Parts: sequence; structure tokens; C-alpha cells
Amino acid sequence: MKYSKSQRKRILNTAISIIEKDGIDKLTIRELVKKTNVGTQSVYKHFPNKDELIKTIASKLTTDYLDEVNKSASLNPKEKLIHSASFFLKKTSEHPHLMDFLFFNPKIENILPENTVNIPTHFIGRINSALNATQVKEDRQELFLRIWAIIHGLAMMIKNGLLEYTPALAQNRLAPMI
Repeated sequence: MKYSKSQRKRILNTAISIIEKDGIDKLTIRELVKKTNVGTQSVYKHFPNKDELIKTIASKLTTDYLDEVNKSASLNPKEKLIHSASFFLKKTSEHPHLMDFLFFNPKIENILPENTVNIPTHFIGRINSALNATQVKEDRQELFLRIWAIIHGLAMMIKNGLLEYTPALAQNRLAPMI
């Protein structure tokens, strides 16, 4: 049983590293078998199909991400939003394919297990909390869209190599708005 758990973990970690290096489209069972040096039957013993493997990966990565970003519990709503945005931009800079899979993937909501908060939903909550805690002088919906567009746009520019991540990036762009 112990060997089985370590083998499952190795398969999962190898699959994550394939996504991290080359993107979700390059994850195949054949490539996974080759890189883990286990048989195809072993992979299917732990994950009945590729969809189940992808669901497990998405759940693990989302949970790890949200556990880390939610360590900001002592911050006020504005600071939480800026912290979340900064962490997201940093992770996009470090792991563009993983963040592409978790954030820019339109199918992520269908991939994650039911009742799992995804990263875009997390941001929607953080933006709304920040707006609720401040006295906004402009249309809330318009401001929400501007904040969302800034976070999304900065991440896309970082992901595509058009902008370099700096720790002050989210602070400088979002703080004046909220």
C-alpha cells in the first residue's frame, strides 16, 4: 500500500511537471508512462482515465494555491485583494503553464470537483470584498471590471513575456483604485 501511495504521488508530480514545462496539451498517458518509468496499467490503477488525472491535478494545484494565498487572513479586504493579485502575478511569472491551466482555462470550472472554489471565483470574491469595504465614487460594476481587467491583463502580459513581474506591480496598479 505504501508503495502504491508513493507511486501515485510520483505519477501526479510527474504529470504536474509535464504541464508546468510544456502545458496541459502535452500531457499524455504515453508521455507520463515514459517519464515515470511505470507501466500504463499502473497509471490507470491510480487514475481510471486521463480526465480523472487532470481533475486530481487541478484540485491539488488549486488547493495548494488557495491555501497559500489565504494566509493573508489578518489583512483588510483591500490588502487581501492586492496580496492575492501579487501572488497570482508572481506565480504566473514562475509557472506560466500551470497558471494558464488554472486561471485562463475556460473549462476549469468543469474540471474541478464540485464545490471547489477556482482561482477566478476567488478573485471575484476578493474584488467584491474590497469594493464593499471602501467608499467608491464611481459605478461599482465599472470599477469591478477595471480591476478584473488589470489583474487579467497584467497576468497575460507576464505570461507572454511582455512584462516582468515585480512585487510592487499589483500594489501600484490596484491601490489607487480602491
